[in-house]
Amino acid sequence: MQLEDLSDLFQRTLELAWDCEEHLAAEYPKLADAVKSEELRQEFLQFHKDSADHLGRLHLVFAALERSPAAETSAPVRSIISEAGKTINHVDASALRDACLIFLVNQAEHYKIALYGSACAFARVLGRQDLAAILQPTLDRAHVADRILTTLAEGSINPRAADFHNTAPFVFI
Repeated sequence: MQLEDLSDLFQRTLELAWDCEEHLAAEYPKLADAVKSEELRQEFLQFHKDSADHLGRLHLVFAALERSPAAETSAPVRSIISEAGKTINHVDASALRDACLIFLVNQAEHYKIALYGSACAFARVLGRQDLAAILQPTLDRAHVADRILTTLAEGSINPRAADFHNTAPFVFI
């Protein structure tokens, strides 16, 4: 997509958010199945449900703009998903795997914070407070997800992971 103005950047940001949500929605059930922590499993399943809400909000924004999402590719999220797959395949089911997946999903949540924070800011500057209001709950939820993941990691999963040694060492790239 060629960018000519802030409206084009807003559109591209929305398209990246759409791709991000679609791919994460498909991945969360796999992540939930791969973790040992029941609490983390439940959070990943909730994130999966949240993704449907996020996509619904994006659909409303695209409808208000009388546009549809183009086939933009969110490379950061696809990379994170690829790393999650490698982690599942190469790290024993353990607190260490859970810590790795929290690390990766937290990266996705931070990316979503950047996407939705920018989208809200662009909408406001473009005089579309109505669209910023539609997107704000998704930004708020990404902040909550970040806090949930950090609390789980620091409170129980990382301390357990510190005592675990993987049988087949895995290198992140």
